[in-house]
Amino acid sequence: AKKKIAKHIKIAREKRKKESEDAEIDESNNSHLSPSNKKTRKSEMKSEDEAAMKDLNDRISAQNYLRDWKLKSAGMNNIWKFNKKMQVYLLRNMYNPKLLDKTYFAIIKKYLNNLQGQSRVTTYKQAKEIIDKFEQNLNDANAENDEKPDFSFEFSSTDYDEKCQRAK
Repeated sequence: AKKKIAKHIKIAREKRKKESEDAEIDESNNSHLSPSNKKTRKSEMKSEDEAAMKDLNDRISAQNYLRDWKLKSAGMNNIWKFNKKMQVYLLRNMYNPKLLDKTYFAIIKKYLNNLQGQSRVTTYKQAKEIIDKFEQNLNDANAENDEKPDFSFEFSSTDYDEKCQRAK
């Protein structure tokens, strides 16, 4: 009888096989590099991939946390449990439209209504600072003959417009 192999193990094996094939292709393309440079490049690529995967996992976890909270607040789910680390992640990233789209931002606005203590105070101050900085940049631009305001300190101009709208 042939032994069954779990699906996640098959996927992991296929991934390792593909990675080794990709590494062989990279080695043939970079044969002019010294061995130490190849190792450095591989480790840099690996760390970039790991960082991207961590960001993606954090974003998905945050979305699941908000979805479960929404279901619990509607009385339809008892799975949600408060997670301080997740709340901190959400509060730090809620203004960034690339991390939380409009659907999840609508949920986080409701979540913020139940925020208590220092988190509530800090979130209010943070939103006020964003709005004040945005308005100051607009006022400075109007005073300087309608030059475009400088929003380069955190996001592009359109991203910052969205961030300010979220803060309001």
